[in-house]
Amino acid sequence: MTTLTRPAPTPPQTPHSVHPDLFLEHAKERAAARDRLQASEKIWGAAAHALIDFARKRGWPLTTHADFLDIARHIQRSAGRTDKAVTRLYAVMEGYHRNFYGDTRSLSDIWEGIAEAEEFLALIAAADEKIPPDAPPPRGKDFARYARKHGAQAAL
Repeated sequence: MTTLTRPAPTPPQTPHSVHPDLFLEHAKERAAARDRLQASEKIWGAAAHALIDFARKRGWPLTTHADFLDIARHIQRSAGRTDKAVTRLYAVMEGYHRNFYGDTRSLSDIWEGIAEAEEFLALIAAADEKIPPDAPPPRGKDFARYARKHGAQAAL
């Protein structure tokens, strides 16, 4: 078993804003060690923690994979993106989470996923600067499930 050069982030000790870069670094280390499963999960971890950080800064609830997708869609729209890059890359990132359980991706796929994760993190960082901290959470007919689940907090 290969040891990581830095310990994996521990949520109570490390803010979510630091996790995406640490997870991406770990993904590269695991890919270099040819550990496709752990690299896949670290790719997902980088994306997930970027979304967690984004949502927490705004006080938005985020507890399930469906919430992650709603937040990604909301970022897409709120940032004024018409190219669907945020939601497309979110789907790619979620695919690496599934790969952790299914082991269907080649090592070259993993390296491509790392590059796509870097692109996703850059999009979330750009949206983080563009969308104000007091922005309302996802709402409207496209986010009815999110509002039902999170109640008044999501219906602001």
